[in-house]
Amino acid sequence: MIDEALLRPGRLEVHMEIGLPDEKGRLQIIRIHTNKMRTNNFMGEDVSLEDLAEKTKNFSGAEIEGLVKSATSFAFNKQIDASNPTKPLEASKVSFTIILCCFIYFYLFLIFILIYYRSKLL
Repeated sequence: MIDEALLRPGRLEVHMEIGLPDEKGRLQIIRIHTNKMRTNNFMGEDVSLEDLAEKTKNFSGAEIEGLVKSATSFAFNKQIDASNPTKPLEASKVSFTIILCCFIYFYLFLIFILIYYRSKLL
């Protein structure tokens, strides 16, 4: 949504619409945002990035980034011991497979709810 004043003649000469990434693009985005997790062995070997890219159809790059950040935060918070916060994390205990899938389905559920209510309002 862009203010109509910006769309008047002479303001913005070129209008470009950037669509949602395809599966290959989503896979690249997921690889970028999970690179440090993979290099530091915090991501389980059973995580299929290709499967995640397939399941995130209609996600923008920003939504995929938010999804990975939310899943990462949730996984680390789950592993932190509140009584001893300085205790190091064990990489083998931090697995992102289930958490990422849960967040994906949660976001998909929210998207379907928003689409449903938007269609009812129109």
